[in-house]
Amino acid sequence: MFNISFAEMLIIGVVLIVFIGPKRLPAMMRFLGHLLGRVNRQVSSLKREIKREIELEDLRETVRETKQIAKEATDTVRDAANTIGPQSSKPRDG
Repeated sequence: MFNISFAEMLIIGVVLIVFIGPKRLPAMMRFLGHLLGRVNRQVSSLKREIKREIELEDLRETVRETKQIAKEATDTVRDAANTIGPQSSKPRDG
């Protein structure tokens, strides 16, 4: 993931033991684990929220398109009815 070799990890471990001390190192590692877990959960939550918003926007766009198509179809039918209506109301010679 971070492309760290074993030797580099060993050096980091030795530096941590020297600066933090062997007694406090496990507690610090637990704290960092909890912190990283919390950050991971927040990132996952943010991703879900963004995905939900994108899906909502897609749905809104589909509704807009559907309304536009329905309006055009209604206008077409209304125009056809207006065109046919006056002709059918004229008396027929027969």
